Amino acid sequence: MSDFSFEAAMKRIEEIAMILEKDNVSLNDSLKLYQEGMELSNKCYQILNDVEKQSIKILNENDINAIKERLDEE
Repeated sequence: MSDFSFEAAMKRIEEIAMILEKDNVSLNDSLKLYQEGMELSNKCYQILNDVEKQSIKILNENDINAIKERLDEE
């Protein structure tokens, strides 16, 4: 799953969790699903981390602009 949205990945993780909760999943299939879920979880973490960095950058830029505006007013 190389091209996906955060929301689609979270939905797939939920699906995997529901499948794994069933008693009729083989050990081999369980392991494959668990691995897929962990990979998706790591990708979601990376997306969230990137969004956090972008948010901080935007906030910092806004702070700098606000400071510049205050200095210009003085």
